[in-house]
Amino acid sequence: MIDKQIKEYFREIIFNIIFKDIENCINAKANYTVALALLSHTEFLGGLITGKLGVQGNSESNFNRALEFFEWNGDKNYYKKFKLDIQEDDGSISTGNGIYKLIRCGLVHEYFIKGQSFVHNNQIQITDNGCIDSDKGVQVIEYSGQKLLRFHNNAYFRDFKLACKNYIEEITINNDPKLISNFSTSISRIHNRKILFE
Repeated sequence: MIDKQIKEYFREIIFNIIFKDIENCINAKANYTVALALLSHTEFLGGLITGKLGVQGNSESNFNRALEFFEWNGDKNYYKKFKLDIQEDDGSISTGNGIYKLIRCGLVHEYFIKGQSFVHNNQIQITDNGCIDSDKGVQVIEYSGQKLLRFHNNAYFRDFKLACKNYIEEITINNDPKLISNFSTSISRIHNRKILFE
C-alpha cells in the first residue's frame, strides 16, 4: 500500500507538477528562476529523504542529503563533493563551500551565485534534455581568461530527475524501511499543518 502511495505522490507532485514547471520555465528562458526552483526542489527532495521536510534548521542537511542521490555520468560523488573557497570583500576566506552555500544561498539571499558565475539554459527539444551527457550541472569553466562558476539548468535538471528516480527505486524496489518511514513522516507533517485563521 505504501509503495502505491509513494508512486502516486511522485507522479502527481514530482513528475506532473515540479518537472513540468521546470520544463516550462526552461523553455521560457527564465534562467535564474529555474536555478532557484531546482535548488529549492533539491532541498525538498532531501526533506523527504531525511524525514525532516518542514522542520526548521534542517535546510542545509536536507539539501546535502539529496545530493547523495545525484550523479553525473555515473559519478555518484560529483555533486556531493563539489566544493570551492570564497574570498569575501574584506579579504576573509571561507573554505570548502558546497553547492548549498555557493549557489543555493547566493541565489536565495543575494539573487546571484556567490562570486564570479553565470546561470544559463537551453530550450528543451522533444528529443533531448537541452544538454549533452558531458554537461555538468555545476562546474568551473574558463571564459575569456578567467574562471567562472557555471550553473547549467538543463544538466542539473537532468541529474535532479535521476536523483528522484534513484530515490524512488530505493523505496519501491529496494524497500528501504528508513526511507519509507522518513517519507511518511515528512508527508504527514506537511499535510497535517494548518493555518489558524481568525
